[in-house]
Amino acid sequence: AIWIGNIFMFANSAFDALSLAYDCEHYLVSNWGLRIKASSRAILVCKGGDISNIGPEWKLDKILEVLGHRISYDAGIRIEWRHWRPILWKIFWSNAAHRSTNRLPFDLRALLLSRTVLSAITWLFGRWPLQKSVSAELDQLQSRFLGILSKCRRDTHESLENWFKKRQRVGRALAGKIGFWSDVWRKRVLDWEAHICRSDGRNHVHCKKRKWHDLDLTLIHI
Repeated sequence: AIWIGNIFMFANSAFDALSLAYDCEHYLVSNWGLRIKASSRAILVCKGGDISNIGPEWKLDKILEVLGHRISYDAGIRIEWRHWRPILWKIFWSNAAHRSTNRLPFDLRALLLSRTVLSAITWLFGRWPLQKSVSAELDQLQSRFLGILSKCRRDTHESLENWFKKRQRVGRALAGKIGFWSDVWRKRVLDWEAHICRSDGRNHVHCKKRKWHDLDLTLIHI
């Protein structure tokens, strides 16, 4: 039995990417009698790219999962960030905010928050370009988590709206003392940039890719 996993093709246009895919399929057919499944044909064209020559057998996607990363057609991270927000909340309620941790001191719960929620997303920081709006939302999310963990008490006759605002301010102050998650993201981006730059002397492919920017890049997943 022969089974082939993920195959990815990159090209400057959809036409060139499809040509590579058809060449690959021809090789698979001629050597092993294998064909690309209909459910496996996906193509991602950069926003504004020509899609007129894409046949109906190909699924045109706006986001494609590549080795666990969700690559967007506009090179942005907003779609992926929306995907991860509810996941981070789920991790939060299952760990640092779980009822079994209620008797733990705040420092331990904050540490658990970092080791579960933050660690679940830091592996993406090396690829995500630092973005001001998402950075602010990430810090806001951290502040909400810490505000909940702080067990900020609601005063007598205090409205829910004022209590939520107070808890958010407490969480924000705690995040500032502990260290904002956006700073972790910023450091990861800079560390990865430095790592790539160090490979320039060895003519490494990563450094070549860093210097190559092409708005018409097309990605095919099989």
